[in-house]
Amino acid sequence: MAIALITTKEDRDSLTISFVESKMTMHISTLLIKELEDTLSTTKKNIYIDMEAVDAIDSSIVGVLVRFHKKVKEQSRKLVFRNLTPTMVELFKLTRMNTYLNIET
Repeated sequence: MAIALITTKEDRDSLTISFVESKMTMHISTLLIKELEDTLSTTKKNIYIDMEAVDAIDSSIVGVLVRFHKKVKEQSRKLVFRNLTPTMVELFKLTRMNTYLNIET
């Protein structure tokens, strides 16, 4: 049995997804996108990704996050990234992901 890479919590009108891994690399990207896509069956309008536990991601995970963002947006929902560590804030700025993704500071 595979270890889950995310945990989820549903509130009244939102779903919060939290990452379990602190360092996320291409080795987990296939499983991560599957777990994220599995959450799309929820009817919640707002989806939050809690990045508090994440210290580092590589380019494959950036691709996973962008792909997931597109899928959420296609469903006319809102995806917001929150609780980014200072390192992750810098990475999002350097990659200009902060101009494309909704980041709560």
